[in-house]
Amino acid sequence: QLKEDGQEYGQILKMYGGGRCEVYVMDGQIRTGTIRGSLQNRKRRVWINKEDVVLVSLRRFENKKCDIVHKYTDEEVRTLRKKGHLPDKTLQDLGNDSDKDDGECIFEFDNDAYTNL
Repeated sequence: QLKEDGQEYGQILKMYGGGRCEVYVMDGQIRTGTIRGSLQNRKRRVWINKEDVVLVSLRRFENKKCDIVHKYTDEEVRTLRKKGHLPDKTLQDLGNDSDKDDGECIFEFDNDAYTNL
């Protein structure tokens, strides 16, 4: 299922419970997602976990919230990446390129401080 107008791809960051979760949406925002009732139906329940790729429907009246309308399987995610609909990196890493930790220590230790004790 490809995205349509008013929809976007996202990745689950946290599960809150009660059908709610935190979603990193491909437009660069983190939103509170609500799992739609059709995905929670007892007969055809879809289990959504952290780091799953999902299709969300954006709300025009609430910018910080969205509705999860589809969960992609691993095979569907690979297909979307091959066709160029999803980036090769995980969605969460896209927004963090400028904040990468290069492993450099920010503390400096002065050895002379202990000689004056």
